[in-house]
Amino acid sequence: MARKPMAAAVVGSLLIVVCDDGSVFELDPNGAWVERAAVPGTAAAHADEIRRQEPRFD
Repeated sequence: MARKPMAAAVVGSLLIVVCDDGSVFELDPNGAWVERAAVPGTAAAHADEIRRQEPRFD
């Protein structure tokens, strides 16, 4: 699944983008995208936890 940018903001000289899954990226001065802490409560914030979960059959 591809991430889609949903919001962007300029803070000082930084460009910050929030994607549809809650992940956050920052464009550093060298032109490289750096992933930052995800928005709490989103799929991106819990991605590692979700991957480690055992399948549940009730």
